[in-house]
Amino acid sequence: MQESGLHVSDENIRTPESVLSALITLLPGVSLQRTIEIRDQVFSQIETRTFFIRVNSRASESVLGTTTAAELCNFFFYDLLSRPAHGRLHSIMEQFKAEQDSFSGEGPAAQTDKVAHSHSDYEPFASFFKSVAQVQRTASKPNNLLQQLYRIKAALDLHHEYKRLIDLAKNNDPGLKRVLNKHKAIPARGVSHATCIINYTSDTLGQDRQKFRSSLYHTKGFAVLERKFGTGILVFLPLNIDHKLQSWGKYRLTFVTEELHAYLPELGRLCSKLAEDIYFPIVNGEPLGSNITLLLERGNMFPLLLEEPL
Repeated sequence: MQESGLHVSDENIRTPESVLSALITLLPGVSLQRTIEIRDQVFSQIETRTFFIRVNSRASESVLGTTTAAELCNFFFYDLLSRPAHGRLHSIMEQFKAEQDSFSGEGPAAQTDKVAHSHSDYEPFASFFKSVAQVQRTASKPNNLLQQLYRIKAALDLHHEYKRLIDLAKNNDPGLKRVLNKHKAIPARGVSHATCIINYTSDTLGQDRQKFRSSLYHTKGFAVLERKFGTGILVFLPLNIDHKLQSWGKYRLTFVTEELHAYLPELGRLCSKLAEDIYFPIVNGEPLGSNITLLLERGNMFPLLLEEPL
């Protein structure tokens, strides 16, 4: 395969010298050679195959091309399943342990914004407001891998609450109509329910409408990854990856994740294990299991260790 010129600096690669394959029982049949073969097969599939995107409610065909296909293959097969990911898992655990040692309250997932209830007497909107408030709280935290995981959790909660409101709107929920009508956020020709929900929420919180709409759009990349692989994949993500996910867009990500899942279904099982042992304990402020701690301390986490990206 030709070099794409997309490389990750060795300075960002941190892993013990000896890396065993303790999770080979979780990923039966997965080897380094097979991983490389699957990566190349996925690349050849996504480079030139057409897929559909939707712009202004109209569907059209699109192609990734060589550069974007290589970027996405490097992201999934190198950034998420190789040495950099191993180092990031170490960092997240160290940061979480330090936070537990110095923090006596509940984890971010257990925090609620009591004030949000006063903004609406309609439970779906109250939950939506709380998720917005949590996004605001996590945005002010330090920019490290652990805090990024909290921000992603908050972004996904916001995405799911927003989708719930959209589904209620599609079903003409009387409670939603009552709230929107009360605040004169009424759908009309050229003004969708989504626009009404966004305008009502941003106006109530005193936020710029377009900026709030953009904040909802930024959650879609994380939602695509979660939908296909579960929340466990989120612990693999590099720092500041939200900008890259946004540049790829949900349609490209959906297209590639479907191909990847078809070729490497074992990744879903690995992500389920990581969700159980790392993601949920962290976002719920609970101790990490001793088994996952030992695996990481010994460097026994990954049988998939690609030395170089495409």
